[in-house]
Amino acid sequence: MGWDDAWYVVLAKALANGQGYTLINAPVPGIVPSLYPPAFPWLLSLAYRIGPEFPRNIWLLKSVSIAALLGAGGVTYHYFRRERALSASMAFGIALATTLSPALIFLATSTVMSECVFTFAQLLTIAVVQRGARPGQGNRSWWYLAAGGALAGFTFLTRTISIALLVGIELYLLTKRRWRGALVFTLTVALVAGPWLLYARLHPPPSEDGYQGTLVQSYMNFFWLRSGNQRSAGTISATELPGRLWHNTLDLLGNRMAIVLLPTAGDLFKQGNEMQPRQTDALSLALGALTVAGFIVAARERLTLAEFVVPLSIGAIASWPYDPNRLLVPLTPFLIFYLLMSCRVGSGTGPRQGRPGATRARQAVAGALVGSLLLLSVYENISYITREHSSRPAAHSDWSRRFMEHQQMYDWIRSNLPPDSVIAAQNPAQVYLYTGRKTIASDRAQENWEKWRQHLNVRYLARTSFYPIPQLEWGDIYFDIVYHARGELYLRVLDLGPVASGAPPGD
Repeated sequence: MGWDDAWYVVLAKALANGQGYTLINAPVPGIVPSLYPPAFPWLLSLAYRIGPEFPRNIWLLKSVSIAALLGAGGVTYHYFRRERALSASMAFGIALATTLSPALIFLATSTVMSECVFTFAQLLTIAVVQRGARPGQGNRSWWYLAAGGALAGFTFLTRTISIALLVGIELYLLTKRRWRGALVFTLTVALVAGPWLLYARLHPPPSEDGYQGTLVQSYMNFFWLRSGNQRSAGTISATELPGRLWHNTLDLLGNRMAIVLLPTAGDLFKQGNEMQPRQTDALSLALGALTVAGFIVAARERLTLAEFVVPLSIGAIASWPYDPNRLLVPLTPFLIFYLLMSCRVGSGTGPRQGRPGATRARQAVAGALVGSLLLLSVYENISYITREHSSRPAAHSDWSRRFMEHQQMYDWIRSNLPPDSVIAAQNPAQVYLYTGRKTIASDRAQENWEKWRQHLNVRYLARTSFYPIPQLEWGDIYFDIVYHARGELYLRVLDLGPVASGAPPGD
């Protein structure tokens, strides 16, 4: 239901079946996705080879993220114990809070998203490069930086937002005057990520964007969209970019920080009118202020690689025209750490700072804070599981109820539409996986429907959405509605054959 996860599975299926990194759902062969680098689909393809039957292999596909989340917990403990010199109990608390984060657990178990793998890869990259930048490593430093470059390349091929990670590492190594180390790192990243960039460059998307919508848009074109969810909103100019950065930064601190740090996994995919941000503004602003204060304290005590990567990542997230929740979640262990570091804000830097009484007080406050996060996370996870296994369907989450509505429509499509049908849909990857029908994106349906019918043999339009669809839209009065779901989303299937009644579409 996350939209992206269906695309990951489609691409994994293509790789597992030997069809290359192409959109096998499309009626036009050989289309390479521009917005999805190949590392995560490649990992999923390994699981797909073990269990090729979809949807029975979903548990195998999710196991990739579950394993990565457990690995992220282990790396978190090792990093904060060794690199930040935290006590074993405090490092374990941060690691456990990360592993039990409802947002990360939700992404690992209720979706097939890349966030957990990205979190693990980014953490491991930071830990390895930090180890290689230590003084006195000798020749081992080159091996650590080369390994860090390989991991950074893999991270970049998992989520392109990790460009902030690459820039942060380069800046950190240069400030440390590790000129040769920076060169070794850069060359290794180029060897790992360069072939994909060259391949994508040599296989541009088709000139007509009616095939797959935003999926085949370049990152540069996507960046300038006013809203990543609504292409109809148009684009912004360079003069509007500072306004976007300011607005998104306030949104990160004023709304999203509470979603990531506190157990609010149910809000992870809520947008627009469903989100009710006013309920979390004060809490999120307080958490954001404490996290910023903790970052300053940590940077004053010791400037590590994380103090370069985290602010650059926040800047990259704030500049992107898309919901930031999923982009912020991979920073969870560092955000928790900075939140705990804020306990030292009131202790000052004078001679009283190091007194045993002050140290014990800070440790007690930090321990109580991480303990509270753990208890709240456990409570939220248990509550979520209890709701999903309730005998009352109304008690289930929106996530589950709305998926069931889609599944009922897909059952109808499999039973009633010809196997060679081509369907336009908002979530074409999910429709393809559950029905086996070729699909394209339904972007700009009103202006593309004639081209679909004439050139792509599209006969049906499936209205899929995680959010309720208006009960009367374009097409409903011109085309036959052959399927109309009874539920909260108003899902439906339209026949784009002969016009049912009225004037031609667009009049």
